[in-house]
Amino acid sequence: MAAAPREGSRVLGAHVDALAWEQCLAAIAVWAARGESRAVFQCNVHSLVTAFRDAGFASDSVKINVEQLFKMLSPATEIKTI
Repeated sequence: MAAAPREGSRVLGAHVDALAWEQCLAAIAVWAARGESRAVFQCNVHSLVTAFRDAGFASDSVKINVEQLFKMLSPATEIKTI
């Protein structure tokens, strides 16, 4: 019983597969039949990347405040201001 090759992408260092629900269940069934230990996370793209435009970020104090909030609420979140 062979699983389909993974065709996902790397996003901020994490491998991400865009699968239909049926494909996801089929892959899990193959891993379970093989007795493989895996971790599967179902989430939307915003779990990895969120972007928004806000003129307030032009101010260093606002940018610093947002960075501090993210560090407190989600320490693993990488923040880039462009």
